[in-house]
Amino acid sequence: NATAEFGRRWAFSLNIYPYFDPGNALDPGSKDQCKNTIARCTCFDGPQCLTKAMLVAMRQRMKSVTHRTDDLLWMGETGWSYPMSSTLTMPMRRCAEFSSRQVYETYYKNF
Repeated sequence: NATAEFGRRWAFSLNIYPYFDPGNALDPGSKDQCKNTIARCTCFDGPQCLTKAMLVAMRQRMKSVTHRTDDLLWMGETGWSYPMSSTLTMPMRRCAEFSSRQVYETYYKNF
């Protein structure tokens, strides 16, 4: 257990890429729209926001290991892709807006 060996010098690190989240989905009943996923992936300040939810979950997991609530957590990397990444999987490949310049700019503006 690195946290036992290094104590308070240990830093947890997490890379968060909402663009590639396996939970991303098209809007209900749509074959090519994803406004709900875009909203969830490009916000940072509410409980519905994916990045915030992942950080909260990470904190809970950290606590289960160290039994502390104040361990150091670094968000190492994050990002969005424009143009569409060749590694983006279905169904998000069908939503052109998801990989648009506008959504790319929104993601970084909101960050």
